[in-house]
Amino acid sequence: MKIFFIRFMCVLMAVVFLCPFVGCGGGGDSGTTVNIAAKDFTEQYIIGEMLAALVSENTDLEVNLTSGITGETTIIMPAMEKGDFDFYAEYDSTAWLTVLKEGAITDVEQMHIDLNEAYNDLYDMTWLGYYGFDNGYEIAVRTETAKAYGLKTLSDLVAVSDKMIFGAGYEFYEREDGYDGLQSMYHFNFKEKKEMNLSLKYDALLDGQVDAITVYKTDGRLNYPEIVILEDDKGYFPPAMCGTIIRNEIAEAHPELVEVLNKLNGVVSSEEMREMNAAVDINGEDPKDVATAFLQRKGLIDQ
Repeated sequence: MKIFFIRFMCVLMAVVFLCPFVGCGGGGDSGTTVNIAAKDFTEQYIIGEMLAALVSENTDLEVNLTSGITGETTIIMPAMEKGDFDFYAEYDSTAWLTVLKEGAITDVEQMHIDLNEAYNDLYDMTWLGYYGFDNGYEIAVRTETAKAYGLKTLSDLVAVSDKMIFGAGYEFYEREDGYDGLQSMYHFNFKEKKEMNLSLKYDALLDGQVDAITVYKTDGRLNYPEIVILEDDKGYFPPAMCGTIIRNEIAEAHPELVEVLNKLNGVVSSEEMREMNAAVDINGEDPKDVATAFLQRKGLIDQ
């Protein structure tokens, strides 16, 4: 009941949040303004700024970027269907497992083919490609916890899980490759599970509010010496490649937009994404500045 209430409130807050920006109940505009969505964690703030800068610098289109959307995919996809947003950055495994509710990923190449066909048929949307980095899930604990219990793998964590509080974003509790599947494979017995704002998970871990959290492979704060990643020794988590989803209506109306967005495909490595996330999370740099500097280094926008 507690998890359901928290999830309901997140969705309600996200709907209220979106209304002033994109206009609740109205259709999208295939005119001179494009609306971009970005989720509520550092990487998405940066990618959102990249997409906005690419379009602003390389087309005559006006850009409206809405970042920090609570509820993530479960809020953005319905808004995309309504036309409130025109494109956004999504992860293939999230789309496959959470949106399409398909089973385990065994063949990534075939999954990408099937994913694009399904989005085209069901939602009138297209996956334009993938940026190049893998942002799959991992589980992290404090270094002191790992040393105290001799933790190196997720299997090691099982034996002491009854002493620990586990924290994750609400989406993790919903996905096929999320908590239920993880529990089925490893049989954890955490004394408590918490739903968390993704932007606060590291602080909660280091402050002792939780003892184990889900992290992403490209998280900038993974370089913290106070944090240890536990090996997924049973190979549970699939990769998570990030790419642009666009509404076909806007893509057909503005082919120049598709050409510009495709410039980001295959140019962002996992290491580069992690460094950019670290620049924001650790060094306190602005996501827009980080995104702009990266695009300039790659020659995708002018200095």
